[in-house]
Amino acid sequence: MPILELPDVRLNYLSLGPTEAAGDDRPPFLLIHGLAANLAFWYARIAPALARRHRVVMFDLRGHGRSSMPKTGYACSQMADDVCALLDHLQIDRAHVVGHSFGGNVALHFACRWPERMASLTMADVRVRAVQPRVDLQSWSAWPRMREYLAQVGVAVDESAEEVGFELFNRIARVRLDATSTAEQSPVLALSPFAGAGGEAAARLWLKLIETTSAPGDLVQGAGVTLEEIRRIAAPTLLVYGENSQTMPTALGLQGILPSARLEVAPGVGHFFPTRRPELLIDPLLGFVADIAAVPPPCAPRARDSADEVGLVHAAAC
Repeated sequence: MPILELPDVRLNYLSLGPTEAAGDDRPPFLLIHGLAANLAFWYARIAPALARRHRVVMFDLRGHGRSSMPKTGYACSQMADDVCALLDHLQIDRAHVVGHSFGGNVALHFACRWPERMASLTMADVRVRAVQPRVDLQSWSAWPRMREYLAQVGVAVDESAEEVGFELFNRIARVRLDATSTAEQSPVLALSPFAGAGGEAAARLWLKLIETTSAPGDLVQGAGVTLEEIRRIAAPTLLVYGENSQTMPTALGLQGILPSARLEVAPGVGHFFPTRRPELLIDPLLGFVADIAAVPPPCAPRARDSADEVGLVHAAAC
């Protein structure tokens, strides 16, 4: 796989699909995975579906996958810099930027800083701290079941902790490395980035990141953007969230902040639905991008249709 050498990090990336310059109706997709994952999150099923018509670019976040692990630099602002450098390197002016989980925070930060490079923004099950300061486990419909699964592998959780998600990741990674036959079959692992054949390697890499770099402090900053900055986002925006996800409060909050954004709720699934039910992301994403392509460029004279959500997003940019 190709490597982009930057002053402080080496980024592993991969490009699929058409390589010729596309028209304005076919900007490439840039896909950003979440914490403890890598570009393989997209590679097997999602990227090929998108690459039938569009170029698709995936990369490993710094400290993840085959990218290098510098001692510092894990704030969203720095990872957004990595995104900008990668697009520059590939001579991509504008992209449909898609982020899952923490990757969505990187995408959000990029959208706020470089709006001219956004063909669209898609947030797939992303918790945004400015909208959802903490995960309230007591109000999460799936929490009683998850608490039972965790208890089966000896993990107790402080339900009042401010950043319970990171602590859960750390504990589940250690469960994966210390797995007995019972733990290996636990749904806790199946519902985490540490499942499957590559799960042990992913768990080791995650714990190395947490134990040897500035990541713990950097990552809790979230996107580092304010509600006012989010309100100024003019790119057409798609929100795709699992019905049973702990991040649904963010989806509803973003819908209020960005009333022109399109919200798609994936029925009966949780946070990692793109890997388990990829069509629940692929189908709304391709439909959304097709609708964008059918809309005239921003500020082009046109009659407004009150039902044209994408058009209203473009109008807000003028």
